[in-house]
Amino acid sequence: MRHAVVAVLCMLFLPVVEAQSSCARPLRTAFPVAEPSFRLQEAQTPDFRFLQYTAKRLGCEISVVPAPVSFARRQRMLAEGEIDVLTLASVREDRLAFAYFSDAYRAETYRIYVRPDSPWKQLDWATLFNTEHTIIAPAGGWFGNKWQQAIPLLIEQHRLQPYHSINQGLRQLYASPPRGEWFMADELILPYVVRGSGFPMPRPLDFVINSESSHLMFSKRSVPAELVQQFNRQIAMNRNFFESERFLAVSPY
Repeated sequence: MRHAVVAVLCMLFLPVVEAQSSCARPLRTAFPVAEPSFRLQEAQTPDFRFLQYTAKRLGCEISVVPAPVSFARRQRMLAEGEIDVLTLASVREDRLAFAYFSDAYRAETYRIYVRPDSPWKQLDWATLFNTEHTIIAPAGGWFGNKWQQAIPLLIEQHRLQPYHSINQGLRQLYASPPRGEWFMADELILPYVVRGSGFPMPRPLDFVINSESSHLMFSKRSVPAELVQQFNRQIAMNRNFFESERFLAVSPY
């Protein structure tokens, strides 16, 4: 009886994997443009690991295009069926014609940070628009309407310093002199990047640029809607992935 109970408990805690592969071939994804070492770093991002983990539970593999591509190019490739899936996608009306979106798998919150020795204690949109200071921010992506409206002004005033990876942004923040006073970053990802970067953790300000749900975005040309629903079931079963030991135990890039 004791052995039977142990066997049942073991079965309860085994990963749930589909009996057969849900994919006829590996699902293709692509990395964004960054410095040459970024491909190795990207493979360690929590979002990419989440995609790999959920795909594996469906018996699917993830393959990566051999060369980095821009955000705009990645979206075009997805629309044309050259790649199958992207992480960290926002649901936007202009994308619905060519993409399926999974259920939300995490919240993506972009906050403003400063160096620990910075005199800045608070910041708001009015100050952001009416100052001479530079902001270090992602080179691509969607971070809400207010940020989209701010970009042309910041570029015109030469106050926008773009980065292609958080590591690159940290180097800009801690350069001597700094390339900018404010640093915009994903509050979930930043601590794990900092932990392996050799830089001190920037100090967060109580100013959120944008917060919204992140989804997996699938190509309608190359991915059946049924597979998206299978990913949704895995997302529902792994709501705590980003707080779990599977995530915390992996060394940050």
